[in-house]
Amino acid sequence: MVSGHLPGCCQRSFDDWAECEAFLGFSIPNPLEECTWLEQATYVGMPVGFQNTPCIKASWYGTADGHVEWISVDSGYRNGDIRVIISAMLYGNPTDTKSSNSGSSVELERQNYLANLNDGPLQISSDCTANYYSNTAYQACGNMLYRFRVIDAPDIPLQVEHTMEQVVNAFHFYVTLSQKNKEIHGIIELQMKAKGGLQNVSYQYQQEQFPE
Repeated sequence: MVSGHLPGCCQRSFDDWAECEAFLGFSIPNPLEECTWLEQATYVGMPVGFQNTPCIKASWYGTADGHVEWISVDSGYRNGDIRVIISAMLYGNPTDTKSSNSGSSVELERQNYLANLNDGPLQISSDCTANYYSNTAYQACGNMLYRFRVIDAPDIPLQVEHTMEQVVNAFHFYVTLSQKNKEIHGIIELQMKAKGGLQNVSYQYQQEQFPE
């Protein structure tokens, strides 16, 4: 079901990441999807089935003439009782007319993308209240900006920080593995062109495991 709360801003829920990609019509890489130490949760990081909350939520802002300014896909996981939330965000060119939903907050995300694009130092912000302690980090890969949030009780900050370290390591491993795959595929394409087709093209590649 598609719903909208502000003019031009819509959202839709999905059971899994692949279903969301099929709806959008293009691939959005999820660097945490193969992490065996994480358990699938709702998009807010609560256990599956919690208040009928979906596992995946896609949101986007567009105009009446079909221009889409941004797309965000949210998913959640759990590491024990610790909540892990990933948001994958993609931005187009801004529209001339801004709504209240598409002003400074979108520009802030653009700046976060630029700040994380060229292997700059990772910035992790912390937030502590009487109810929770959280870490938030941004990472950029290709055209995507990822926001990672790790949340749990305020009395166990070290566990939250350790989980964030694992999340960041998983992200960097995913990026490295993706680059290797691109290199291998590029070599195969060159071999195919040189041989004039698919015949006699073979390669060996040992799949690496995500870090536990």
